[in-house]
Amino acid sequence: MKRIEEIYNKDPTIGYRRMKAMLEEVTGKVINKKRIRRLMKILGLKGIFPRRKVTQSEAVEVKDLVKGKVATRPNQVCVSDIT
Repeated sequence: MKRIEEIYNKDPTIGYRRMKAMLEEVTGKVINKKRIRRLMKILGLKGIFPRRKVTQSEAVEVKDLVKGKVATRPNQVCVSDIT
């Protein structure tokens, strides 16, 4: 666990896969990835990586069915405004 913390403190972007490879290189022994994951979870360590950008909202002006009105937000125009 000390070695895991030392390696993680040098580079916090390392996840359990690269941590496994680095520990195997240092110790010269085969180490199970499940053990690395379990120990990292106990220590509260998690690799830092860029998250998915699921939604990106922009301010878009939408021309409406009503003459002279512009919808600047969703559901701005009612049915009564159209007739």
